[in-house]
Amino acid sequence: MPYKLLIISFDAEQHHALKLSFAQTQYQLINIGHANISSENIRKIQPDLGIIVGDSPEAITMCGKIKNISSMPIIVLTKNRESITELAAIKNGADDYLEFDPTSPTLQYKIQRLLMNRGIRPQIEIPSAGLSLDLDRREFRLAGLPIHLTRTEFELIRILMENQHRVVDRRELIERLWGGWQQADHVLEVHLSRLRGKILRAGGKNLFQSVRGIGYRLH
Repeated sequence: MPYKLLIISFDAEQHHALKLSFAQTQYQLINIGHANISSENIRKIQPDLGIIVGDSPEAITMCGKIKNISSMPIIVLTKNRESITELAAIKNGADDYLEFDPTSPTLQYKIQRLLMNRGIRPQIEIPSAGLSLDLDRREFRLAGLPIHLTRTEFELIRILMENQHRVVDRRELIERLWGGWQQADHVLEVHLSRLRGKILRAGGKNLFQSVRGIGYRLH
């Protein structure tokens, strides 16, 4: 079952960009108007995490309103990150405060961290391929059977599974795996080849499609 992210928006442009950035992820985005925030609606929706979008002072006030009726973690997204506003958000109950960049993986990392800290074990599954990934236990399974992966192999399959419906650029993979480009194409190929070999030896198929000049995707 996908994790439910409750979105309370005070900025239409940021809201639209957020929806696009989460279009192919394992999360279910549930939009609700800030006037409709109530303990009754929160109980009905049962969200795992809340995201407040916008620079309005009302966005900061909303943190306190939600914390009064729910224990779910809250992230505030803003176009302009300012230390004074960030402090106000944290004091009002926000668990994190980020300048939103739809091209950055930071937000998804923060969400996963907050879910794990709350005791919710994020899992990514692709039933059609028999793949499942337990991010808390760091277990990778093929058709229910565990496959031991190195740290880099685990992060590599994680990124590809999180983005199963798109091609992931080589630069993005290298940036997320090692923190920099550094012409690491060959190193990436080595880890991908080892990961492919482990899956094939366990009875799986070749899941990785190379898109010439761009990167990789699962298929």
